[in-house]
Amino acid sequence: MAKRSNESSPSPKRLKIEADNDQNAENNANGPQHLTLQKMYDTCLEVLEKQKNIEKSNKEIVEKLRLTDEKLESIQLQLESDRVDETTATSSNSLDRE
Repeated sequence: MAKRSNESSPSPKRLKIEADNDQNAENNANGPQHLTLQKMYDTCLEVLEKQKNIEKSNKEIVEKLRLTDEKLESIQLQLESDRVDETTATSSNSLDRE
C-alpha cells in the first residue's frame, strides 16, 4: 500500500520536470509568434530612437534658421540706415553746393 501512495502523488522533482516540459511545449508552440513579436518590438524601439534623433535635428535646424533670420533682419536694418545716412549726406552736399 505504501507503493500506491507514492504512485498517486508524484515527487516534487517529477512535478518540476513536468512543469518544465509543459513550459517548453508552450514556448515551442508560441516560439515563432513570440520571436515575431520580439522582432516587431525591437523594430519599434529602433524607429522611436530614429524619430527622437530626427526631432532633435529638426529643432537644431529651426534654431539655426531663427538665428539666421534675426541676423538677416539686423543686416537689412543696418543697410536701410546706411542708405538713409547716404541719402541725407548727398542731400546736404547738394544744398551746400547751391
